[in-house]
Amino acid sequence: MISEISFGSCTHLVGGGVQNYFIVLLFPFFLLITLWIMRKPGFHGKQFFLITNWALIAWLFAVAMELFSEVPDCKILWGMLAFPGINLLPVAWFLFVYRYTRGHSEKVLPWQWALLVIAPVMGTLMALTSPLHGLFYAPGTAPISAEINAPIRYVYGPLFYINVGVLYALLFASFALLLHGAMRTTGISRVLHVLLIMMTAMPSVANVSHIAFGFSIAGFDPTPFLFSLVLLAYITLISLGSFFQVSSIAKDMIFDNLPSAVVVLSNDGRIVASNRMAQTLMPHIKSGSPVVWDVPVLADLMTLAISGERLDIPPEVRIQHGIFEVGLTPIHDDRHPNHPTTIGFAFVFFEVTNRNHLQQSLTTALDVSDAKLDEVLTQNRRISDEVRTDPLTDLLNRRTLHKEFDDMITSGAISVYAVILDIDFFKSINDRLGHSVGDQVLVAISTCLRRAFRNSDRVFRLGGEEFLILLKDIDLQSLHYRIKNLRQDVNFAGTLLLPKDMPLNFSAGIATWPADGADLADVLDRADKHLYVAKKLGRNRTSGPLAEIG
Repeated sequence: MISEISFGSCTHLVGGGVQNYFIVLLFPFFLLITLWIMRKPGFHGKQFFLITNWALIAWLFAVAMELFSEVPDCKILWGMLAFPGINLLPVAWFLFVYRYTRGHSEKVLPWQWALLVIAPVMGTLMALTSPLHGLFYAPGTAPISAEINAPIRYVYGPLFYINVGVLYALLFASFALLLHGAMRTTGISRVLHVLLIMMTAMPSVANVSHIAFGFSIAGFDPTPFLFSLVLLAYITLISLGSFFQVSSIAKDMIFDNLPSAVVVLSNDGRIVASNRMAQTLMPHIKSGSPVVWDVPVLADLMTLAISGERLDIPPEVRIQHGIFEVGLTPIHDDRHPNHPTTIGFAFVFFEVTNRNHLQQSLTTALDVSDAKLDEVLTQNRRISDEVRTDPLTDLLNRRTLHKEFDDMITSGAISVYAVILDIDFFKSINDRLGHSVGDQVLVAISTCLRRAFRNSDRVFRLGGEEFLILLKDIDLQSLHYRIKNLRQDVNFAGTLLLPKDMPLNFSAGIATWPADGADLADVLDRADKHLYVAKKLGRNRTSGPLAEIG
């Protein structure tokens, strides 16, 4: 019996057929491949993909030892010792698929660690204690013949089927995640999901065939061999095309789950993309080949966007029972920087129904009762303060710009400096990490700006990633020193918020009143031209009077 043999006797090996030596070759090959993947750039779920490879290596090692063992009880022992790898592989594979299809790159969550440890440990304990209870491998487990090195015919007990049921549940969950991803994505994302489904199906079908119908390769479970082929296919895709670097899957998920409706149109009026919220508000855009003219609201907005009219206040539209403020953003073709062209438009619908109802309620309250006038006036002052500031950063906005400048002049200022600041490559932050991270960057920049300048200075968010600082009666050298400190603070904030390959920098342009212009418009125009020079010279620098210090 297994309990009566020594482990040393189970390391006595005998020669085998060609298929046995094939497994021996697979073992070091996958070991080298796994070490190679560890050196490759990260991808979603990489740590669990590596664990899948290590589990397969452990499984292949146990299979090889079972194949080459001469003593039948030793073969059974090595069969039981394969279960750490057998149990770990589908668990790690499920966690890899879960994080890959959802685009997760944050730290591993506690439930994921728990699943990774508990399921394999419990299954392995059931297998290794089988000689004591006979409920995993039942009596009757023995070689198929009296020949030397004959394969073992395993008779399965109830604990075996419980363990297999758990592992199948994880594989089915992987299928469900991949099927859901394939149904809700398009283009290359859908192709990749379907490819994952097909490759996951191969070893799953092989394992079911082995357990239910006795299908085998050289008398052994074919599952590890087919999993080897699947992982080899993935590894080939990694080396050929950075398969796991396809960030479009994560982007699609973020785009589709945005709380605001988003519609992307081409110049010829075709609706090329829309998220789930947009399709709920405007069901017509889900038709076969939707065009903007099929949806009156979109047709009106398209006309307004094509007109090129500069809008100080975003337009509002009514859809179903709601009122929406619409952001109209042109999409430019940046492949020819000297001749940029607009190739389409993105419409983002922000629901303002509650805000509008609040405004109507205030108006009604003013008309209905003079007794509530003081309360309404107080409320209006609060709203006025909100109008003067940017809601995200709490900095002053463009509406207050002229008043603050005039106040500096009338207060007897000898000079007023204007510094226009623009975050370098901010669009790539939004595109790669999402607008929520972009908003965090904007808030961090505003904090750095307040810290860098005096209480008497005025800091504005002009829009997007562009900021303005007005400073009166400051020494120019001191101004450059403050900008230098600001640049250091902003760069440090970037290390906290962004990946290592995305430094957070800004370009700045400086102009002064009255030297560069008699009024605010001239001064800002001059500062904007200096900003353009800073960007043209390579970004992350300041252009204007006096060379930047440091």
